[in-house]
Amino acid sequence: MNVFISQPMVGLTNDELKKYRSKVLDMIQRRYPTEEFHLINPPYPYYPYGHNESVWTLGKSLEYIAQADLVFFLKNWEISYMCSLQHLICHYYHIPIAYEDDFTHESVYRYDANN
Repeated sequence: MNVFISQPMVGLTNDELKKYRSKVLDMIQRRYPTEEFHLINPPYPYYPYGHNESVWTLGKSLEYIAQADLVFFLKNWEISYMCSLQHLICHYYHIPIAYEDDFTHESVYRYDANN
């Protein structure tokens, strides 16, 4: 199963983002131990234009969401424009959604990013 993670990214380093995504994949695998999961981790290339980077990034994320069997929304997704638009697309196109808050009582962001 291909999983795309939607999460607010403002103020997080690339290393923190990778660690949170790894924790999410661990949570999913613990919950469904007989399933095989693949994390769709978009390697966004250098933005070649001069403006509207957010719109370009949204377009790229939708390309990856189109390949997903599940889109997993991390805590506070609703306060991010990008995540909110991704959620809307998933809803309208019937792409399965999971939420961190419903998935576990333990927030990914409570984990120590150094582990």
